[in-house]
Formats: sequence, C-alpha cells, structure tokens
Amino acid sequence: MEALVLELDAQAERSVSWLRLVAAAVVGVSAVAILVGAHGTLSVIIGLLGLGASIGWVFAFRSSGQRVANQENYFLRLDDEGVTLSQGGDARQVPWAEVIEAAVDEQRLVVVLQLRGGGTFDIPPIFRGHGLYEIEDLVNERQRAASTADGG
Repeated sequence: MEALVLELDAQAERSVSWLRLVAAAVVGVSAVAILVGAHGTLSVIIGLLGLGASIGWVFAFRSSGQRVANQENYFLRLDDEGVTLSQGGDARQVPWAEVIEAAVDEQRLVVVLQLRGGGTFDIPPIFRGHGLYEIEDLVNERQRAASTADGG
C-alpha cells in the first residue's frame, strides 16, 4: 500500500490566525476601556480577564505563524507500518498492531486512536482537505488494509 501523507492546511491556519488577532484587538481595546472607566472590583476583574484573553490570542497568533513557517514539520502519514504524526517536533509513530479503533471525539474536535494497553493518540483536523470524519475514515481504511495484508 502506498503511503498517504496529509499536509498542514496553511490557508486555514492563516485564516484562524488572523481571526485570533482581530479578536485580540477588539477584546484588548474593550478591556482597556473597561479598566479606564472601572468603578469597582468587578469591573477591574473583567478588564484584567479581557486583557489576559487578548494577550493569549496574540501568542496564539504568533504560534500559528510559526506553524505556517514550518509547515513541512506538520504532517500525518498513513502507511503499511502505521500512523505517523508530526506537529512541529519529533514525529510520533504508532504501529497498526497497537491501534484498536479510530473514533471522532466531537467534544475535543480530534480523531482519537484507542491503543492496546489503554492509551490514546489524538489526531487534530489540521490537514488540507480533510476534516475529522475524513481522517477517521482514512485511518480505519488503512488499518483494515494493513490488517488484511498481514493476514489478520
């Protein structure tokens, strides 16, 4: 079976990144306005929480930019041996023999591989042209094909 390599969806990453920056600007300006006109402890708390959220979104914007700049380090590879996921650092490989099943976790918006021994392996939907259910289907198809090829 030929390896299937899914690449980072850089366009979607950029879009979400800019949305975070716009949100940071709007919330930051609103938080400063609340702090300037603060007339009590609750106003100060809300203003500080808004500033914290704004700063967090700025850092998330920068992280997204780094992901796009290093997009060759973000991939999902499905081949005869198993699943390999790289999210910017060292790639983690899970052999098909360790995978019990793949299922979408709609609460966390990831595809979760249930592993023998009770562990899990999460695959985020960050790959071009593939959403949660498409990734789940691809993993299940590849696992079945590998199991059939192994005679099991």
